[in-house]
Amino acid sequence: MRTKTENEMRRYRPVRMFQQALGIGPKELARIIQFQSLLQLLARGQAASLADAAVQCGYYDQSHVSKSFRAYYGETPGGIFAVRGARAQKGQVVRFLQAND
Repeated sequence: MRTKTENEMRRYRPVRMFQQALGIGPKELARIIQFQSLLQLLARGQAASLADAAVQCGYYDQSHVSKSFRAYYGETPGGIFAVRGARAQKGQVVRFLQAND
């Protein structure tokens, strides 16, 4: 019979292998993909508002959206959009801080 630590080691091995291969854990990769999806919706004008885009991308509340913006942009959504001239109209391209043009 296996001990508790042996079972835990077997359970976390795929996560360790994932981290070794990609340099980040699976949950962090999922957060990055979720945030990139949010940015894509906003850039393409496929959502009526930031809140609509956030819901479509699986965010449950404003605090999680703000946390992602702070983590990946170092600023809250309000700060980003205030710098960029506020809201985009449907179909208008939203230029984010990393855009060079």
